[in-house]
Amino acid sequence: MLRLFRLTGLWMILLSSLLACGGSSESPAAISPASDGTTVAMDTLNTPASPAHTVIANSDSIYQLPTWPTTEHYQNGKLPPYDEATQDQSLVSFRHQLYQIIKQKDKTALLDLIAEDIKFSFGEEGGKAAFAQIWFDQPYAQSEELWREMGRCLELGGGFTNPEKTYFFAPYTFVTEIIEDPFAEAIITGDKVRLRSAPQLNSQIVDALSWDHVTIPTFDGMQADTIGGIADYWYNIKTQSGKSGFVFGQYVRLPVDFRLGLSKGTSGSWQIDIFVAGD
Repeated sequence: MLRLFRLTGLWMILLSSLLACGGSSESPAAISPASDGTTVAMDTLNTPASPAHTVIANSDSIYQLPTWPTTEHYQNGKLPPYDEATQDQSLVSFRHQLYQIIKQKDKTALLDLIAEDIKFSFGEEGGKAAFAQIWFDQPYAQSEELWREMGRCLELGGGFTNPEKTYFFAPYTFVTEIIEDPFAEAIITGDKVRLRSAPQLNSQIVDALSWDHVTIPTFDGMQADTIGGIADYWYNIKTQSGKSGFVFGQYVRLPVDFRLGLSKGTSGSWQIDIFVAGD
């Protein structure tokens, strides 16, 4: 089975391998992610909604996560985000704190919330020190990508993965059971995202998709592009109603894309256990 790793997942594999070999000052060949981690790709009929924020007197910004329904609702081939976090107020508070840290790009504060044995690859590498080295300290570290991907995970809801509700994963596309093949199915994560006849911005608009559950017939010949400062690929997709076309990867979320795993300890405090992409 073909297993596609996003640019983000590929970066993690390359970085982890280089770290295991002692590192190098030479950057792996890949499409450079946006220099501004807050940039959102624009290929929707509507302007993508940004998380709300309130500016207070001292000019600090308090960013609020989007509010989603608490239960999964799949209808007519569409699966909008859902969020079970509100079942635990301590988790709500933790995510709010984490989201402010991400928006402020506060490395020190982030590392304070990370487990000593955090898992961030599927190799032997692991732990907070190696995480910091790969994402922040190496000459080729992609910290802007970290902030963007962690923020996106939190913005797309999530769910508990054990009956005791002490393990929570975001985004919801990782925990849903609607998707049967995590390497060939995805969710279009946006409102009125353009489905195009060809993998380019000036091609004909076939339809506008909102939170559609889609299949990916092939990953062969995928075309890279940069839209709104975001580097990704055009995905050849097919909707549940049978329409086919191309969607820019910023809006295509597979279960094997980056996910964030949070755990609650016996003291009642939460921490980040997992931040990984791939299989």
